[in-house]
Amino acid sequence: MEIDNPDYVRRFVGDADNIVRQSISAKNDLFSLAARYRPLQKITILADYEFVHHERENIAEWRLLPESTKSNTLKLSASFRPVNTLKIKVGTDYRFVNDPGSNIEPDYSNKTQFTTTYLPTTWLTAFLDYRRAKTVRDNTAFLNSEPDITVNSGRRETKNDKFFSSLSFLFSPESILTASFAHFRGEVEQNLAYGKWNSAGTGDMPYLDQEVIYVDRADSYALSLNFSPWGWMDVLTSVSYTESDGEFQAGISTAQTPVPLDSFSTLQVAETVYAVEISKTFPSKFVVGLRFLSILFDDKNDDTQDSRIYISTCTLKRHF
Repeated sequence: MEIDNPDYVRRFVGDADNIVRQSISAKNDLFSLAARYRPLQKITILADYEFVHHERENIAEWRLLPESTKSNTLKLSASFRPVNTLKIKVGTDYRFVNDPGSNIEPDYSNKTQFTTTYLPTTWLTAFLDYRRAKTVRDNTAFLNSEPDITVNSGRRETKNDKFFSSLSFLFSPESILTASFAHFRGEVEQNLAYGKWNSAGTGDMPYLDQEVIYVDRADSYALSLNFSPWGWMDVLTSVSYTESDGEFQAGISTAQTPVPLDSFSTLQVAETVYAVEISKTFPSKFVVGLRFLSILFDDKNDDTQDSRIYISTCTLKRHF
């Protein structure tokens, strides 16, 4: 990928020229292998390996950016059916990166997944999915503007957990009711650098806040009904409710005065969504759809953010 840009730009006639840094051009080389093994009729094992070499050009004006980044990714998964009504899938990914391109890109990451589908009867389906991810960056760095210096800020670690479950009830071939629940939790632990200016109005070395933890969570509940009342029309109604919150706690007193810095990042909101969708397919393969959406947003920290949104859309499409 090659990108060219002008050396200067000017907002208005007569203004001074503004220097534009040369855009970064990049080249990717990728090598991958995949294998599939079936030791038993009800067990399937998959393995994937991927190597990526990401090479950058024109990086002289982009400090802290390495000339190249190499990554190795290994994926393993297995699916099996202990009984005909139960399907289970497990998997894990490992990724190792040499010279990551940014602070949020890890040196090492690991993901695990567990998924199962259970059909105890012809009219009931249970689904469960759990995923966990962890990333580690051994050393992050910040650019300090004045004095112009690179500040090494230490380790960065993230953890994410996602859980989703649903129950689907098949009342008839034309109607199905689904209830679901989802949970998310994310955590970031890293050192932060706060800009610092001295009494003379010139720059100084930043304040470093060690091992700051940011956590956010979300729980979502949903109920949907899909049915075809006359056979030629499909109707989908749904309602969902989501609660989210997040916060971090600054660890040094400087970030607490005159106003606590972490107070600007506190999140506590609730969102309710009502939706109705109607679609009809004509013999000419045209499909006409109507969608009505109502969103209620409730900010627990600031009432000025509370709002209601109503959206109506009409679509026309044709299958060929």
